[in-house]
Amino acid sequence: MFGQPAAFVRGRICFGTFGPDFFVRLASSDCERALALPGARPFEPMAGRPMRGYVVLPPAILKDPAKTQKWIDSAAEFVATLPPKPSKKDR
Repeated sequence: MFGQPAAFVRGRICFGTFGPDFFVRLASSDCERALALPGARPFEPMAGRPMRGYVVLPPAILKDPAKTQKWIDSAAEFVATLPPKPSKKDR
């Protein structure tokens, strides 16, 4: 995504990096919890244009592999509930 490493589930972005940031795609309730973490913020690849449902995890979380894995698992579980992304020929 945007020329940066990202993981996909059923053709949809689940988590990835953007420069120094690590973002996850979450359900609304999980987004609220993640954004409440000190240092977390909405993922905004272009200034003033945040992507709804995506959160940049704070460095303190990323320093703890177990906590990071928890957020990755939450992202993967959520994205797996979304319909598969249609192929380019089906659009």
